[in-house]
Amino acid sequence: MQRAEAKCTHGAEGKPNERKARGRLPDRRKIRRHARDRPLGKANYSVYRFTRKELLQYLAIYILLDGCVSYLFFRSVIAFAALFPGMLLFFREEKKSLLKKQKKEITKQFLDGIQLMLSALQAGYSPENALGEALKELRKIYPPDALIIAEFHRIDAQIQMSHSLEELLLDFGRRTDVPDIISFAEVFLTAKRTGGDLIAIIRNTIVCIRQKQETVQEIETCLAGKMMEQNIMSAIPLLILAYIRFSSPGFLEVMYETSVGVAAMSICFGVYLLAYFWGQSIVRIEV
Repeated sequence: MQRAEAKCTHGAEGKPNERKARGRLPDRRKIRRHARDRPLGKANYSVYRFTRKELLQYLAIYILLDGCVSYLFFRSVIAFAALFPGMLLFFREEKKSLLKKQKKEITKQFLDGIQLMLSALQAGYSPENALGEALKELRKIYPPDALIIAEFHRIDAQIQMSHSLEELLLDFGRRTDVPDIISFAEVFLTAKRTGGDLIAIIRNTIVCIRQKQETVQEIETCLAGKMMEQNIMSAIPLLILAYIRFSSPGFLEVMYETSVGVAAMSICFGVYLLAYFWGQSIVRIEV
């Protein structure tokens, strides 16, 4: 009976309610999309933040290094405490290294994403729909927590809310601070607004980015052996001190108990640090 009455009241009284219900649906969908997109946020990939696990891991590594250096060079708890603030420098260098790896990985993932996007464009999809198709394929290639999946999902959700694809790509490039992504976004923005051959422009941009990545990979391959040699040479002074310290305990006593010996060990430690950072700067080449 209630269903029959509902069908009978489909006239003038039912239409306003139906219109209100229809009017609410888009808002609710937008709210759901916004709520689903909010956890992704707008990550700033130009700044690296340690996870709790990484923070504990690198803290343990530095405490171990600080203990070894303090014992081998000074055999003093005071030296251990004096060197402890160097943890900030150690964390900064590790963040730079991890940030470089993250940018390299996101560039590789982005290159795969725009390659899939180009394939969808060649199949006749619009740029906005092509990004959605690329997202579907990326989910088959990368794990769910991959950075490119999170970003493409966010961009796709923002497109559904009538945001411009080219502006979203440019915002993504600025947040990553990766020149290749920024240049692609700027080229895409110009091609989209001037009505150029979007497929040809994207194809040429992909070729240029891929050639640059191959060049970087070749350089890193050539430097891998030198970096290994530099790390071994950095460890040799510590190994020599450890060998003398444990094989002939009394041989270095004068270096720990007299002021002249402490000063000499301090100078040696300073030279060792200088040589280490100098070697790191030599093998660190930016392309």
